[in-house]
Amino acid sequence: MGAIYENRIKGINSRYKKEIADKTNPLKLIGSLADVLKGDDVFIGVSGRAQLIDKDMVQSMNSRPIVFALSNPDPEILPSDALEAGASVVATARSDFANQVNNAVVSPAILRSLLILESRL
Repeated sequence: MGAIYENRIKGINSRYKKEIADKTNPLKLIGSLADVLKGDDVFIGVSGRAQLIDKDMVQSMNSRPIVFALSNPDPEILPSDALEAGASVVATARSDFANQVNNAVVSPAILRSLLILESRL
């Protein structure tokens, strides 16, 4: 697990991942997920992997980060752990946790926002 970046060989085994790698990561960050989260403001997880990030990774982010751990049924980090680590806003895709981000409603808006932002870069 780590940054998807242009010219990455390991883990870029489809044309779709290659396209994502070529169009994202404008800072050309390279390294593990722990490496690339350092100093970030926001984590949006859609990995499908439970416990992908931990408290130390959240603490390495900027002050009061936003953590959207949206994997379902098990988020990348439990909301309680993200909050204990200093996150200011935490959401999951699960209805049994507070601050559910419903993928049918919110995910299209997040994607549209990212596309708009990308067109301005």
